Amino acid sequence: MPSKRLKLTGLELMRLRTDVFERDRWRCVALTLDETHVCTDQYGPIHPGEWHYVEVLTLEHVPKFSALGRRADDCVEECLTLCLGANSFTGWSSRWRHEERAHLAKLYPEHWSDVPEVAAVLDSGA
Repeated sequence: MPSKRLKLTGLELMRLRTDVFERDRWRCVALTLDETHVCTDQYGPIHPGEWHYVEVLTLEHVPKFSALGRRADDCVEECLTLCLGANSFTGWSSRWRHEERAHLAKLYPEHWSDVPEVAAVLDSGA
């Protein structure tokens, strides 16, 4: 039976967001994983150089396993920075879940080593 998740306080969530955003250099990871991706907010395309770009960055939780109802843990090893469009409006994050897991597995191999889906990525050293 899965363990009950602890809810983060506002300060803990702010620290998690900051840690993940800093690791990802305050840029949408979709720009790295998908060369055709264009960052968007609720009004349309937005470019990383624009002053309000940081305001459209969101924290995406990437679950280790594709299990219905299984949420990712609130930790830097299972979170990515995505623009609002990739996380909410376009369905990008769901379609690219395998690539998101592979990306995180390269950053945190010990944390992701028990996930068969990314084992090939870790074994290849790519």
